[in-house]
Amino acid sequence: MGLLSSFGRDVNRMSRFCIDLLEWLSGKLGFKYELYEVEDGNFGAYDPELKQWNGMVHDVVTRTADIAMATLTITAQREEACDFTMPYVDVGLTFIMGIEESKTYSLLNFLTPFESNLWFMFVVTAVAVGIFQSLINYLSPFGYRAQEKPGPSERSKRRKRHEDINAKPPYRFSDAVWQAFTMLVQIGPEVFPRSYAGRITAIFFGLGTMVLLATYTANLAAFLTVSRLKSGINSVEDLAAQSEVLYGARGSGATESFFFESTIEPYRTMGRLMKERRDEVMVDSMDQGLQSPGWHVRLHQ
Repeated sequence: MGLLSSFGRDVNRMSRFCIDLLEWLSGKLGFKYELYEVEDGNFGAYDPELKQWNGMVHDVVTRTADIAMATLTITAQREEACDFTMPYVDVGLTFIMGIEESKTYSLLNFLTPFESNLWFMFVVTAVAVGIFQSLINYLSPFGYRAQEKPGPSERSKRRKRHEDINAKPPYRFSDAVWQAFTMLVQIGPEVFPRSYAGRITAIFFGLGTMVLLATYTANLAAFLTVSRLKSGINSVEDLAAQSEVLYGARGSGATESFFFESTIEPYRTMGRLMKERRDEVMVDSMDQGLQSPGWHVRLHQ
């Protein structure tokens, strides 16, 4: 008697339930058998274009083997091609999904709403605004430099002005840079620009800072909300309704045929997506499906 199996291992070292059942039947019925592995490693699926079966069902239909011993799912299409024993195990389709990596939290999580490159550009912008402010206030005739420029007969006036407690200090480069950074964190600087150009620059930079803070606050709130409310995939409907997590099945099997030929939603939509990305989501064995990297979902029979 010729008997095939699709366990995918050395036939001389096969074991477990199906082999134990075969040994028991051999002793009870008094027949001898020879095990071999099916060439393509498939359970059996019908190709409507070629109008033929593959895998284990093909070998049984063509009389290459007398019996196929495996965890083979009984379907109406397979029953039209070959006979089955009474089912001794009743199982359904099962999701096999990778475990999401746990997120770690640190004291720097408040920087998450913006990327590091964007934070760097904020610092560069503040320094650039400070340099621009110091230059225009240095060159402007209405700046502190013009106010402090002494005349030949104004030495006494300059001394009196500096001694006046209400006199405004000079607007230096360090003051301009400090003003730019304090505006980013909504702190008022000690010294303000005196020239009109400097004041206009400060107004527009303040408006940009206001938009920046509003965007940061909104992104931070959204980040904290999503991280708390994120839920997993708990049903077929959840899996079919999203597009981030890929899903597939073992090729040339009952699971593949079920999704590809189904006319019921959401299985029909899932089968169509599996066909479109067949090379990416369909696997040749269960071991290959379990070892697939990333957030892939496999459906096994």
